[in-house]
Amino acid sequence: MQATQAYRDLLLGLEEPLDHLSGAVSALELMVLGLEQAGDPYADGVYLLWRCLRETELSLHRALAVIQ
Repeated sequence: MQATQAYRDLLLGLEEPLDHLSGAVSALELMVLGLEQAGDPYADGVYLLWRCLRETELSLHRALAVIQ
């Protein structure tokens, strides 16, 4: 039981850093849109980074939702 509470506390402590991650992911998404519109050759690479970070962000949000 104590271990479960410790895990819960740990995950809840990640809530603020996750908010920062969400802001960074949103900024990266805007960069992707701008690069695509400009026809920049790096758009695909930045898109891949954005997609991976976005999927990670969503997974973390789901994990937090389960314990709240």
